[in-house]
Amino acid sequence: MGSCKTSALVLLLAASLPAQGSGRCSSYGKGCGPTLGGSSVSLGALRRVEFDYRGGAPNAAGAHMFGLSAIDVTIPGTSCSLLTPPIAFLFFMTDANGDAKSKVDLPNSNLLQFYVQAFDTSLKTSNGLRFDPRNSVTRSVDLGRDVVTEGILGGSGMLGAFDVTHGKYLGKIGGKDTYEWNTDSMKIPLSATLNGVEYWRKKLNDPKATHLVIKDANFEFLDFVLQQTQRLRFVGSQIPRIKVVRDATIDGEIELAVPGAPSAPPNGLKGRPGHLGALGGASGGEGGHSPHYATNARVDGAPGGDIQLAMGHPRAASRVGTGGLGSRANPSKQPTTQAEYTNLIEWIAPNTPFASRQTSAGGGGGSYWSPVPGVYVGKDGTTAINIGFQSYLLSQLQQSKRAFGPDSKAGVPFPVWFTSSELANQYAKYKSADLFVNGGTGGGGAGADLMFANHLSWAQMQARPFDLLWSPGGGGGAGGGAIALQIAGTVTLGATGRISVRGGDGDGYDWTYLAGKGYSAGGGGSGGSVLIQTAQTPKLNGEIDVRGGNGGIASEKSIFLSTKSIGGDGGAGYIRVEAPTTPNYSLFPKFQPPAQIQNVGLLRPVDHDKVTAATSAWQDTGVLFRPLFLYYELQVRIGNRLVLFSDRDRFTQRAEDGQPVVILFQSAPIDSLTRQPTGGATRWVEGEIAPLDDEEDVGNGFRFMIRFDRTKTPGGDDKIVVDSLRVFFGC
Repeated sequence: MGSCKTSALVLLLAASLPAQGSGRCSSYGKGCGPTLGGSSVSLGALRRVEFDYRGGAPNAAGAHMFGLSAIDVTIPGTSCSLLTPPIAFLFFMTDANGDAKSKVDLPNSNLLQFYVQAFDTSLKTSNGLRFDPRNSVTRSVDLGRDVVTEGILGGSGMLGAFDVTHGKYLGKIGGKDTYEWNTDSMKIPLSATLNGVEYWRKKLNDPKATHLVIKDANFEFLDFVLQQTQRLRFVGSQIPRIKVVRDATIDGEIELAVPGAPSAPPNGLKGRPGHLGALGGASGGEGGHSPHYATNARVDGAPGGDIQLAMGHPRAASRVGTGGLGSRANPSKQPTTQAEYTNLIEWIAPNTPFASRQTSAGGGGGSYWSPVPGVYVGKDGTTAINIGFQSYLLSQLQQSKRAFGPDSKAGVPFPVWFTSSELANQYAKYKSADLFVNGGTGGGGAGADLMFANHLSWAQMQARPFDLLWSPGGGGGAGGGAIALQIAGTVTLGATGRISVRGGDGDGYDWTYLAGKGYSAGGGGSGGSVLIQTAQTPKLNGEIDVRGGNGGIASEKSIFLSTKSIGGDGGAGYIRVEAPTTPNYSLFPKFQPPAQIQNVGLLRPVDHDKVTAATSAWQDTGVLFRPLFLYYELQVRIGNRLVLFSDRDRFTQRAEDGQPVVILFQSAPIDSLTRQPTGGATRWVEGEIAPLDDEEDVGNGFRFMIRFDRTKTPGGDDKIVVDSLRVFFGC
């Protein structure tokens, strides 16, 4: 824009206007294609008049026509109108979209009312703008005090609205579209985040970045909706922690997948591996090895992993022994003397001995929570006659003292529950997220045994000890994982919604002697844990399942052997629901196991987030056409200090990244009655509002989000209170 053109405008338009006023603009007349918006604002000694031209010819020359009166004259040969007789011009060039922004600074002394219309080389004209210095100042929306308040939960909302399809699509499983999210490395498209692509490319110092990779399993969303036809399946080693600024609605299924059994060992001598823990859950115990696997090989099943606790848990000493115990081998060892041979081994021997049916018990089930002694705990591993099949020499089997190995013990329950008095006093400094978000315990592995080993005399075995065929033990199931949900708004688990954190099943095996040797059974892992914290009243009508996994059953089904090795079932995990008012557990009808008073508690200040966010409803600017957003003024009390944030000019502090308060704006066309969007919305812009004017979907409405970060206050944890917010705009 040449200086001579600006000078001409100054000379032609200078007149009477109070030095501190700001002209108000209003739209008039109809264009025949392009649209024109504008504003006028005082900048000390100058007044800045800005124009926003949209929808013109791409890469074309254009001009703003200035006049001192309004007319409406049809331009011959066109359907367009001339809306002011021009006395001056301000020239511009449109971009590839046919848009252009222009501005001119005039002396802030006196101005007459003036009119502006624009056109480009397509000869299509815009609507007109009337600038009236005798009218009111630049318009604003004054949102007063307490427009939003600092939240207590919910995180930053940095990942935008939750979209399950960002995960790996596994297909339709059980009637639901299933998407896998890996807690060790999950990619979120930059375009889906709250701040958008350009913000993150600058933040990551990578101009070509397309995704934000979440590696710590902390997922902070603005909203969370999981539809009835969708399943969110978590995998990985880390515990998923979901935070939501607004509401969370779960009508589909959230599943913490427990890994299945590993592949079988490469040979028949090694015990089957315990199932690997995931998402915070412990692994199952490995099965016992054949004595021929290695010198001094462990023939007993290994215990399942104990409960996985956060660092510094006050009851860490009580975790020992919570995993299911492994079962003893049967017999207890490889005989090395004739006396041991006689005392340890029993053969099926009606007339001529031909085989052994010595069976080890299944591994014990892992335990986690027990509200009263003996309830919801894991079960012991055991053995049994395979009822339902005609057993050869049944009476001998019933009277046998060696056919069935000793039972294995289940894990002992962990004292996960704390009384309200304990949480308010001696454990007040511990967050519920550290006390109750614990992975489940593993089931015990099974011992090796001689099930269907061919008969050998002592002399034969002494000469060829490797001919005594041992069957290795089966592996135990993994403990269920853990998940934490912190929702600032209302959390709704619909009637069709489900959260599954079950324990894994132990190894089982159906076989007959014709198939050779099998594996004895592993114990089931315990269920994991679910923590739900909300700043509102929770609505949990759906199912939350933290039951343990099933113990395996290794069953020999012929009439010759007819024995079973039975792994103990895993015990139940723990569900915890907290809110500012202690929730009513009787309103949670589908908890598995059923809800009890120990499942609910008070949300305590120690669990309040130091980084929270809150969003406003849609605000109406009251203008018919799209406004031109200018600046905001946000007044905040931080501790005992009043601070003003604004993007009015370069001397004011913006509420942007790095400050205790960050403000973001979004615009859309809205219905003035319902105040709901009637079209698409812009991206969120941070720290300043003027960039909304560059967005295609900018409309007559806007909303804002304020992010609070107490860690960035002078005291490191000062309270933040919004005093007022004003948003300024032109027509």
